[in-house]
Amino acid sequence: MNAVGGGRFRALIDQSLASPDRLRQMLGKQLTLQGIAGVRLGNSSELIGFQLWLGALSDVTVLQQDSSGDGVPATRISDLTLVPQVRGAASFFRVHARVDDMISDRMLLAHDDTGTLFVELMEPDSVKVDSSYAIGAVLDAGMRPPILRFAEPIAAISCGTRSEPSSRASPQPRS
Repeated sequence: MNAVGGGRFRALIDQSLASPDRLRQMLGKQLTLQGIAGVRLGNSSELIGFQLWLGALSDVTVLQQDSSGDGVPATRISDLTLVPQVRGAASFFRVHARVDDMISDRMLLAHDDTGTLFVELMEPDSVKVDSSYAIGAVLDAGMRPPILRFAEPIAAISCGTRSEPSSRASPQPRS
């Protein structure tokens, strides 16, 4: 998870206390968590973060109910690199982008006219290569380059394409 103001941490809850479907409903939302904190140490025993152990699902409060992105204006991809300094590391964004390549069933490479970034989808295979979408997601600014995580395509859109040719090879017809 990303902490507001920067930094990363883990929040842990016993699987018997929360179903995956219930936890999935919280993805992309702003939360308040209450629990017991423990340190995370690196290889040289330096402090690299913390973990928060939650005793019950009631220790999680949803602050932002709607993460559909409908009320969130589109952000240019190049502006996402400014986010940690401007808005904190954990924010919900919407981008208008064209899908260039599927790296896996959940990870894709997309672009707009200002830049390119990786997007990790919540649902596998929910977009098509060479199509454009409004995508709502949470920015993981702790990664370089930043990655949009828990992404959901909100709508297919008409979006400009780059003038340079695609680097992907076109399939050749079989004879």
